[in-house]
Amino acid sequence: MSLRACICEDDLLHTKVLKNILVKYLKERKIACDIITYSNGLSFLNDFEEGYTYPDVLFIDIMLGDSNGVSICKELRSKGYKGTIIFVTGSNEYALDGYEVDARGYIIKPYHAKCIYNTLDRILRNSGAVAYTIKVYNQIIRIPIADILYFESQNTKCVIHCIDNVTYTIYKKLGDVEEELTGNDFLRSHRSYLVNMSAIVSAQTAFVLNNGESVPIRTKNAKQIKNEYMDYLKRFN
Repeated sequence: MSLRACICEDDLLHTKVLKNILVKYLKERKIACDIITYSNGLSFLNDFEEGYTYPDVLFIDIMLGDSNGVSICKELRSKGYKGTIIFVTGSNEYALDGYEVDARGYIIKPYHAKCIYNTLDRILRNSGAVAYTIKVYNQIIRIPIADILYFESQNTKCVIHCIDNVTYTIYKKLGDVEEELTGNDFLRSHRSYLVNMSAIVSAQTAFVLNNGESVPIRTKNAKQIKNEYMDYLKRFN
């Protein structure tokens, strides 16, 4: 999995603190990440327009030294930017302005790890910001985690079943895939299946997914597997 993040912040100390928290968060969740920092909004906007940067997640200060973060984001959206915007600021005075650019988060300084962790967990759970990266022939493909329904092991290969009946085939062991996806809400329901719990709508003798497909539950460990799914659901109650 990989994620591209950008921090646009004119305070170097705040930039360092936020970057350190992000690195720790992503390491714990086994998400590979490139983090780019900018000390002013106009330089970031210029690089975006020139095609040098396109972050999956943008952390941007509302009050930048040379510009206004909301104005920068309005310009980004007008130019087709579809990534996730998270505002960072020392005041909640401008919180409502975030709705104008579909901001997904609003973090008040000074930074606290728990707040940032909770914000990212909420945002990344159902967004395309986090992706599982595969190589098919000479092509690199980033599949949004939210688009993956389940992995199916077929001897020496795994089939990735995604929304809209899209599938990909990779030559990996399912156990290796499971390790790569640690912390991203995937459950080993069967020796040959790894299911995205966010796609499950009911659990009986099998997990029924939101596209109508069913993923088997291993009979021997059925109770334990269903309990793991219940623990997952409790996190959102």
